[in-house]
Amino acid sequence: MSQNSDDFIEQIKLYFHKLTTDYLLATFGEKKGKLLFAKYNYAFQDFYDRNLHLMNTNMSKRHGMNSIFVLALDKALEEEELSHKELKDHIIAIYKIMMQSLLENQVKQLESSEDPWYSFVKSTKAGNKQLYENEYFQALIAFDEESVFGIDIKKCLYFEIFQANNRPDLGPILCAYDYLLASALDKWIRFERTETIVDGFNRCDFRYYPKDSIKKKLIDSPERIKDLILVFVHKETGWGDPLKPRCEFDDLYLRETKKLDEGKISVTFEYHFDEDGFSQYPRNHILKGEVILNEASSILSFKLEETYTGPACVEDPYKTKKE
Repeated sequence: MSQNSDDFIEQIKLYFHKLTTDYLLATFGEKKGKLLFAKYNYAFQDFYDRNLHLMNTNMSKRHGMNSIFVLALDKALEEEELSHKELKDHIIAIYKIMMQSLLENQVKQLESSEDPWYSFVKSTKAGNKQLYENEYFQALIAFDEESVFGIDIKKCLYFEIFQANNRPDLGPILCAYDYLLASALDKWIRFERTETIVDGFNRCDFRYYPKDSIKKKLIDSPERIKDLILVFVHKETGWGDPLKPRCEFDDLYLRETKKLDEGKISVTFEYHFDEDGFSQYPRNHILKGEVILNEASSILSFKLEETYTGPACVEDPYKTKKE
């Protein structure tokens, strides 16, 4: 494991410790709070060391830290004889503090978006791909429609760690964490979950539904139109998917969007692709095009031609594959 990965994991540990220290001092007073944190700190390290066989990668440590935190706080507070609900309230209160900045940014993103539903789905897909499409959660997209977006989690590292420590009863506490985001975005999104691995099902089913106030037709969502065309252009040209880091750049500009008969949409656009944005010689391609989209967001037909090729380009000018 790299030094950067070790440092990142250590930063997460320290962040959990700081939030927990501050919370215990504020909730139980300085004298008792310090004593409880000392117990928490000892328990955290003990649980962490004993569960390393379940957290043998940077990603698994990043996730597993959540279960270790819950186990450690439960251990530190055991003499308080708390009910399950009281323990959950303490843990969720700390997560609320931890998540505050992220939740505020999510809310700002949707407030400023012309299409809040599409923005939510797009960011959720990206987060899911980065954090949960792996061997520890085996997440997959179950629904991706205008009226519902759904993810199924087929495996749960959080629960496996609780089970390994004979505390499966703590699983629902981390399940409750998911409702923090749902509550923050309740103005736009309705969240439902009817099955969890903790409750004995073979999946956790996350379902998100747009509220009527934010539903938008395709023609009213430039962000969605732009992304649809950009995916198409990448596939058609073979450029920019993915962009080579630190050299290639691209962008797509919508020029005119017109409503046609039978719910179809005509969109004219301009696509810019730069083979090397740092080259002193022009290595850029400019393409102009038009697509016809239907209500289901499918491209029915297109026109695409290269109108400018930089004199230093290495890639050949685009030629349509339709011929």
